Amino acid sequence: MKSLLISSTVLGLLLATPAAHGSLPYTTHSAGPVCNEGTETPPIELTWKQLPGPGSIAKLAAPAVQLSIANNTTTTLRVRVIVAGALDEIRETLEVGEAIVQPKSASILTVDLSRFKRGLGTLRFSGRMVAKGFARPASGGLVSNLVYSPSAYFHKEGSLLVAYRSDALALYYRAGDFANRAERQRRWAAGRGLRLVGIGTLGAGLNLTDNDGGPQEGTQP
Repeated sequence: MKSLLISSTVLGLLLATPAAHGSLPYTTHSAGPVCNEGTETPPIELTWKQLPGPGSIAKLAAPAVQLSIANNTTTTLRVRVIVAGALDEIRETLEVGEAIVQPKSASILTVDLSRFKRGLGTLRFSGRMVAKGFARPASGGLVSNLVYSPSAYFHKEGSLLVAYRSDALALYYRAGDFANRAERQRRWAAGRGLRLVGIGTLGAGLNLTDNDGGPQEGTQP
């Protein structure tokens, strides 16, 4: 009987609690600002016109690609562009030129890959390039924005230049070993009773450091 009385008392308190809380004063507050970090349109964008998405592939008759420079600001800008390239063991930077880009519009610069000292037809692994833009007001002044393009990769297939982005590099071109050299080397060794170690796609050879003009991008499958 004693335990039953205690249980009844506790139940009565629990049932009474919402009414008691409902009588208390309360204050509502408006929601704070929503964080949109990473979602705003950047002031300047560099994109490869023939390679709009990560899985893009373009086969070009001439060894040249077009770089689109979008000015999303309300100021006319002068944008200087360089392209850093990693072609097998060679690291090289091309001075592409300058473009005057009107507000809320875009301009195009052509990047001639035949200017690289390494012959495109001699590449053992995919070449990599990153464009870097230095923007300043067209009226003069210091650089106001620094921007990088996505990485683009390339090699020759006969007379054509094949250019592609990171997803295509991994899916269709063996993460840079487009000619399947590593597999041929393994087969050659296996036929002679040898076992090669340390042979891969050499994706690390595609890396560019910040000093080369762009952030590094993983290329291992």
